Amino acid sequence: MTTAFAHAANADFVQAAQAQPAGMLLSIVAALAVVGGVYAAVTGAAMQRPVSILMQPKMIWIGLGILLLSWLYKIVLSGVGS
Repeated sequence: MTTAFAHAANADFVQAAQAQPAGMLLSIVAALAVVGGVYAAVTGAAMQRPVSILMQPKMIWIGLGILLLSWLYKIVLSGVGS
């Protein structure tokens, strides 16, 4: 995941996705969280509503599914070269 974060930080999203697809998505979410936090700090906007939308059980299951598929992708990919 750290490799995916490093590639995404350099805006190399193709390499980030190849290194770890879930890591690329998490890096984008982290960047958006920083932007949202700065916006909330500057404007005083409440962030409970956007966060509560993302924390619904359906969204959590989707996120866990993405992590599982990403993990399986890396397992299959690592077995190809052996």
